[in-house]
Amino acid sequence: MRCAHCASPLPDGSEFCTNCGADVRNPASTAPASLDDAGVAKLTRLLREETAGEYVIERELARGGMGVVYLATEIQLRRRVAIKVLPPALTFGEGAIERFRREARTAAALDHPNIIPIYRVSAGGELLWYSMKLLEGRSLDTLLKEREQLEFEETIAILGQVADALDYAHEHGVVHRDIKPGNIVLDERGHVTVTDFGIAKEIQEASVSASGHLLGTPYYMSPEHYRGADISGAADQYSLGVVAFQCLGGCVPFDAATAYELLNKHVSEPPPPLLELRPDLPPHAYVAVERALAKSPGDRFATAADFVSALAGRLPAVAVPGRVVSGRRSRMIKWGAGVAAAAATLYAGMTVLRGGAQEAGPARSPAAADTLVGAPAGAPAPGERAEPPASRPSRPAPTRAPMAVLIIRLTTGWARVYVDGDLRGERPVHREHLPPGTHTLRFERPGFMPLDTTLTLRAGDNVVEIRMRRATP
Repeated sequence: MRCAHCASPLPDGSEFCTNCGADVRNPASTAPASLDDAGVAKLTRLLREETAGEYVIERELARGGMGVVYLATEIQLRRRVAIKVLPPALTFGEGAIERFRREARTAAALDHPNIIPIYRVSAGGELLWYSMKLLEGRSLDTLLKEREQLEFEETIAILGQVADALDYAHEHGVVHRDIKPGNIVLDERGHVTVTDFGIAKEIQEASVSASGHLLGTPYYMSPEHYRGADISGAADQYSLGVVAFQCLGGCVPFDAATAYELLNKHVSEPPPPLLELRPDLPPHAYVAVERALAKSPGDRFATAADFVSALAGRLPAVAVPGRVVSGRRSRMIKWGAGVAAAAATLYAGMTVLRGGAQEAGPARSPAAADTLVGAPAGAPAPGERAEPPASRPSRPAPTRAPMAVLIIRLTTGWARVYVDGDLRGERPVHREHLPPGTHTLRFERPGFMPLDTTLTLRAGDNVVEIRMRRATP
């Protein structure tokens, strides 16, 4: 079984598409014929005719609820691009046409390194289409299918770039409304691009929907989105909270067999404890995710960036106002904190005790030590003093110098990382063990000003955030 709108595979008995959110209970009544294989073949021919001399249409890349995406080459500039086209069957509804035009207008007006750029919009022929940057990389959805859970630092690096893009869009009056792993693309250097503003809503304009159906992907939609209430940037933050839960926990917080059950969970049920799925996270991470998933938009963080900062521990992760943590969860958090404290105390106690045993009284010889467990033949009797042999002088046990852990987070994406003059690689997050003391760091990236700094590391974790400046033309 496949969705009639975007051709995504669906489990038997599905009531909605998990990719585009379309109602699939009666495909015959809503299926746009242009999105089946025969329709796509016809659409490809029409697009080639309309763009002849300007683009070479190579092949289909993807299908979605709002169109088909093609790989193409722009002839004059000799660059490869992606072209998104609205099938003719969907242009019969004025609402669909307006949504598509607004999508192109909205996305083209957003100039941000983590938002996909729009190159050109069709002048208005038989088809509606626009060309955009061709992204090299893979979606976060693909990455999660391979690995299920991501490392904590890796998750922060990805979500930080998405949050930066969302806050920029919100400042310009645009709400994405469909943040999900499939719309987050990562390249090999860790740079993140947010794609598909296809159902983005400009805050200043009224919402346009030809069918009256919910627009968005059900697993990631906010409670206010389900209720049909006004949508703000807080809705994107909620969706980003679901993505964070999935990256760290290995699954979405809410799942259900029907759309109604899923709606009810998002609107009324608290998310399951992330602690049970991922017990190795710092305590503030659980609080930050829970607050981003608050049912009321006003209870969430002020911005998406604030959410990621709280998740990383850079801002206080204050619990949802008035929220009472369940007894089970409270006990688990207290138990986890108690175990960690007890382990630390036990380790410290062992160190003190061992140090005290070595320092109290005269040094024991190996034979004297053996009397504590059972003296071998020829050993001195209890109460006799054992002198160390002249040929085996007592030596202090060697001690290992404590190491420092350097953790670098590049808030502006990837960079070439140099430590003490040596290239460590190109990445958005870098972690390595170094001896405590002063070290030199250098960061390079095309289009940005090189950054040099000196850092004094102490034993333990040393977290450094680096924000590079763009080079002025």
